[in-house]
Amino acid sequence: MFCGKCGFKISENAKFCGKCGFAVAKPPVKDERKRYKCRFCGEIVESFVAFCPSCKSEMRDVKSSNAIELFSFQLKQAKNIESKVNIIRNVNIPNTREDLREFAIRAKSEIMQGDINGDGKISKEEKSLIEAWKTKLCQCYDKARIMFPNGEEKLMYKDIINEIEKKEKRKGFFAKLFS
Repeated sequence: MFCGKCGFKISENAKFCGKCGFAVAKPPVKDERKRYKCRFCGEIVESFVAFCPSCKSEMRDVKSSNAIELFSFQLKQAKNIESKVNIIRNVNIPNTREDLREFAIRAKSEIMQGDINGDGKISKEEKSLIEAWKTKLCQCYDKARIMFPNGEEKLMYKDIINEIEKKEKRKGFFAKLFS
C-alpha cells in the first residue's frame, strides 16, 4: 500500500504515512443491512422494525403492498374455484396495518358474495372458497392482535365478522376468536 500524498510505501495497518504524516484513508466497510427512513420524522430505522423508535409511527414496506397486488392478480388469473382456494390458502398474511385491513375487507366482500356462479345456490366448491377466505380472515385477526395489541383492530374484525354472521344467519365459525 502507498501513501496517497507522497507515494511512500506504508504498511497495511498504518493510519498515517511514516514519511509525510498524511492520514491513510481506509476503504469504507460495506454495510449489508437494509435501512429505512421513517416517513414522518426522518429517523433511520433498521430492517424488521415495526415502529419508529423516535416517533412510534408504523413502518411500512412497499413489498407487502406489491404482494397484495400479486395475490389479486393471481386470483384473477385462476382458471377455476379450486385454483383460487389453493392461492388463498397459500398466501402470506400482510404485515402492515393498512395491508391487513385491505386484506380483511377483501376477504369480507368475497365471503359476503357467496354465490359466485349467480345460480342462487352455493356449490361445494364455492363453500370451500368461502371457508378458505374465513380461515384467512381469522389469520388476519390473529396477526393484527399480536402486532397491534392496543389497537382498534379487534373492533374492526368484530364488526366484519358480525356482518358475515348476520348475512349467513348463523354463528360459530368465528366464535373462538372473541371468546
